[in-house]
Amino acid sequence: MKWTTILYHVIQLLAVCAGIYNYKRLVKPTKVLFWLMVYTFISELVALYIRFNFGNNVYIYHLYNPIQYSLVTYAFYLELRQYRFMLYSIFLFWIFAIVNGIYWEPFLTMFCANLSMTKSILTTLWIFLYFYELLKNVNEHKFLEYPLVWISIGLLIFNANLVGLGLFNLLNQYDPITLALSNVRSFTNYVLYSSFVGAFFCHQNLVYK
Repeated sequence: MKWTTILYHVIQLLAVCAGIYNYKRLVKPTKVLFWLMVYTFISELVALYIRFNFGNNVYIYHLYNPIQYSLVTYAFYLELRQYRFMLYSIFLFWIFAIVNGIYWEPFLTMFCANLSMTKSILTTLWIFLYFYELLKNVNEHKFLEYPLVWISIGLLIFNANLVGLGLFNLLNQYDPITLALSNVRSFTNYVLYSSFVGAFFCHQNLVYK
């Protein structure tokens, strides 16, 4: 097993432990993200087991992506309740996930790059809306005392890997470009799941109380 894989799972485990330790003081959006972190940790362990024992594990991510999108979107919606279309987008994303898995990127044979790219674009939109509302309601709290700020930073860095996700099914796994994109993806994953640790330990301030 590569050291990068070990580090990946260790960071996720630390995030889960941080969430458990602070769970009682977490606000509702952060609690939603805690359960996303638990689901992510378990899903990645299952995907790792399947990859080592059976090879192909892409179907795990066809389920993971819509669940991740649903929980991230709901967590941001709890701070942005005036944007009800965020909830409607969850239903539409599930439809897209099913259609994509049947017609464009089959569940059992292809990675769901279309889902990953769409999820990245939409969650980036939610982040911009969140920052807009946060800046409209500036108060005495420091920027990093808002848990969704930590998550937003992690997601923005992760979503910057959009090109790599989009090319996943097109590049040869031994191509130097593929290796470079894989390294970038590993780094952005480390940042993303480290941001959960920050979100669980920081002050639990909300834009709208």
